Amino acid sequence: MKKHWFVIAILTLAVAVLGTFLLQLSMTSPLLQGKPLRYWKAQFRSEKIPQINNAMAAFNQSGPDAVPFLSEILRASDSRYDRFIAFLNSKVAHKISPKARQKLPRPFNWTIIRRLALQALYRMGPDAQPATSALVATLNDEDVDIRSYAATVLGNIGPAAKSAVPALEKESHDPNPDIRRAAIGALGGIGPVNTSVVAEINSGAHDQEWIVRQSAVRALGKIGTRDATVIPALVRALQDPQKKVRFAAIDVLWEAERQPRTVLPALMEMLKEEDADVRWQALELLIKMAPGEKETVPALVQLLRDENPRVRAKAAIILGQLGAVAHFAIPALREALDDGDANVREVAADAQRKIRAASAVQ
Repeated sequence: MKKHWFVIAILTLAVAVLGTFLLQLSMTSPLLQGKPLRYWKAQFRSEKIPQINNAMAAFNQSGPDAVPFLSEILRASDSRYDRFIAFLNSKVAHKISPKARQKLPRPFNWTIIRRLALQALYRMGPDAQPATSALVATLNDEDVDIRSYAATVLGNIGPAAKSAVPALEKESHDPNPDIRRAAIGALGGIGPVNTSVVAEINSGAHDQEWIVRQSAVRALGKIGTRDATVIPALVRALQDPQKKVRFAAIDVLWEAERQPRTVLPALMEMLKEEDADVRWQALELLIKMAPGEKETVPALVQLLRDENPRVRAKAAIILGQLGAVAHFAIPALREALDDGDANVREVAADAQRKIRAASAVQ
């Protein structure tokens, strides 16, 4: 009888010690809305829509005080249970029927919860700086999307994440172009904390993949005129074979210098592109960046005969905005009054009125 009570006492003590340990663990672990990570894991693992929506809402509403919790998510790894389940699935799943396979337990999907954590940190901007070391560690994640997203978040933190520069410079040479793209963009966001940063970005402007070159152009725009190599590199990018890189270079150069003469030659070349969308976008930029340049008139007159009605209409609109300097475009605009597209006829007539009115004033 005494032995029985002794065993009960030992078990009670053990439960009390374990309970105290778990309580201390939950108190020392970072929390989100007062709940530890294991609670939120359970919500996602439940696969029940209300619980998952509740968890996602909590992540979306998290603020700077949640940075320690979000950092813990980025550092977390699969538990022994999850590793065992993954191993079991790899050995058994292909040997059983699809119906039976659905009943197998599944390991926890960290990718979803990590992506939510990264989204929350991105929204915080510079306030996410305490997560820098966790984000740098995440650059080694197995998932390419998670790695590139972590780099993007570091760039969004800005100069406060300068301790991440060495890791990002290494990532800018990764075999995967999406990683290089994100790393180069992040270096631009952090800024020229040392001379090697601009060198890495300039190197990215010569990458074989256009998405990396485009990212480098935008990163150079963030560096701005703080470095003497930026403007020459952007001017070179105006000759890039990929139109999206050229458009990025035009946009960045305009923001940096506000000089129509710098971007006008590239825009004029784009007006000759085979792709009608490119011609139309070039016209849109022309309105914004070089609205009064008479050198554009011959090219605009030529575009009044473009095969695409949107391009013809846009060219007529710009000619009207040019006013008196476009007076010799009137014959072509008069011809456009017989265009097969009603919108082109309308804007051509309006352009003629504007040019004549401006010429009369002069």
